[in-house]
Amino acid sequence: MEDILLERTLVEEKLDISVPKERKKFDTKKEPKKSFTNFQRNQFRSLFSSMALSDRKSMILVRINITLISGLIVFHHYIEQNVPLGSILEITAIIGIGISLVASLLSSKPSGVKDVLKQQINPNYSDLKDNMLMHFSNPTLEEYEDAMDKVVRSQHLQIGNQVRTSYLINFMLLRQFKWLKFAYNSLITTFVVVIFIFLIGLMLG
Repeated sequence: MEDILLERTLVEEKLDISVPKERKKFDTKKEPKKSFTNFQRNQFRSLFSSMALSDRKSMILVRINITLISGLIVFHHYIEQNVPLGSILEITAIIGIGISLVASLLSSKPSGVKDVLKQQINPNYSDLKDNMLMHFSNPTLEEYEDAMDKVVRSQHLQIGNQVRTSYLINFMLLRQFKWLKFAYNSLITTFVVVIFIFLIGLMLG
């Protein structure tokens, strides 16, 4: 009888070993290493510094474009009467600078984050506890506290929230630089075309 019980115990232990528990993402038994903490701190610092740099460049470009458009409007009659091909030059400049102005404003506009949340994050992470750092819902205080309590008690929720937030910030940053690059390219192209028209006007005149 004792042999039978011993065999049964051994079989149960083998079954427990052969069926491991499912591991959650970012779940570890030990605390993350200090190097990982430093990595996350440096990553967020780099992302926010890049966003601040993008915002400054956008605002500089907005001021430049507004100044140029204002100057073209103020000196409209003088340019039209005294500059060869002045009307064509002015129309080209206003269109190009206007496009650059709109693109620089769009680079500062916060948008697209809700689409990323809806399409890529919410289907797998719909609970508030999974998106504590970047959510657009209006939870009650009790719901928010309950979700935060779960985050405090769970390491995989803490790291997962930071990873998903850094993904969203990186998405916003890429979008900003895309519009900013387009704005600068539009302004540079406009300058080249305006100079070319001015030179043609001088040769024809």
